[in-house]
Amino acid sequence: MIVGIFFTLIVSTLCYAEPMMVAHAHTQQVRMRIAYLGCTAQRMATVIAADMRVSGHYAVDLQEYRAIPRKKEEITNLAQESVLFLLMLESQTAVLSYRLYDTTTGLLMSKASGKCMINNDADARYGHHIADQIWRDLMGAASIFNTRIAYAKEMPYKHGIAVKYICTADYDGRNEEVMVNEPTISIAPRWGGTKENPLIFYSEFTKTNVRLMAVNNRKKRAIVTRYDGNSMYLTQNHDRSLRAFSASRGDGRSHIYLIHKKKLEQCTFGETADAYPTFNHDGSILYYCSDATTGTPHLMAYTIATKKHASLPIKGYCVAPAYNPKKNLIAYSKMVDGCMQICVFDTVTQQEKQLTWDAGHHEEPSWSPCGAFLAYTHQVGSVSRIRIHCYATGDEQYITPVGINCSYPAWSLW
Repeated sequence: MIVGIFFTLIVSTLCYAEPMMVAHAHTQQVRMRIAYLGCTAQRMATVIAADMRVSGHYAVDLQEYRAIPRKKEEITNLAQESVLFLLMLESQTAVLSYRLYDTTTGLLMSKASGKCMINNDADARYGHHIADQIWRDLMGAASIFNTRIAYAKEMPYKHGIAVKYICTADYDGRNEEVMVNEPTISIAPRWGGTKENPLIFYSEFTKTNVRLMAVNNRKKRAIVTRYDGNSMYLTQNHDRSLRAFSASRGDGRSHIYLIHKKKLEQCTFGETADAYPTFNHDGSILYYCSDATTGTPHLMAYTIATKKHASLPIKGYCVAPAYNPKKNLIAYSKMVDGCMQICVFDTVTQQEKQLTWDAGHHEEPSWSPCGAFLAYTHQVGSVSRIRIHCYATGDEQYITPVGINCSYPAWSLW
């Protein structure tokens, strides 16, 4: 049964590897120089440079300076080298100063300039914070630099048996933190709660079932469901008034269930396998995958007000839909020539686009909160890693290392 009172309580109170770049063709990059003075400034410069390069929009070079430029000409001369922006980083004791200049005018861009206290120069989050300020000023939109990604991580246990933990990390794989390290299989994390009190819902294998669990940012765990069978993929709508998940409840067929005001409502019925629910931008439609009618998994839309189901006009074997409320796109995994590839479907134009083309299986896509990036599992043979993809440029990078199997990425909601 759903633990209604406790579910409400936990919702209100319970939230590295060197990246390998996969380049794609795109438009001319904007050149930026990051100049640094001091050891702390140098460490932050490497983080900021990696952040600014991740989308493929910026080509960044690093250079050590011996002094802060005092003359305007020292800055404007860089424009002759096609360097359009200069970021100056200077560290003194625990204070890091950062100044962004437009080299075409030599003027300081004050919104992307300031100071911050660095308590631990090995913590990349300081660099992510500065990069976020710069990105917002230059791009006029939120960045991914302060976001987190949750995922399942395979770990050796004993007697040749492996378990799976639930971990979170910065968007680029840095600052990994193990949130759940129980000696069992924990998979399919989904973010919930609020920015101030985030939750991660996930599925945990027990001796008798696969149950839904929740863990908060203090690593306190709670049971959400106790059904027989498998319960997975709990997701919430934009204002947390609705939640949905899939469950077999012991009958061998999985269906979609909706939670509203602590009441449980079954949305799909029959001899079908229904899974991966995801809400649209306003919570009026629930997208999911089903083998209803065709016997092959395909994408469906359930209109909550009318309780009507309709197949999306997408052909082929498709699973794991993920909705992008910023762009009205649905990302999903589709079987193409024997490999699962990431595709997107525009709900406005009704057009489909394939995003990945290389070998291996590309599965479980998850959108960044800004809607500009996707995270997904890339599996080649028995090796699975998390990779992120810039929707605008197609640039990609792995955020988990070779040799450690990671899967089921879920991008934070904030």
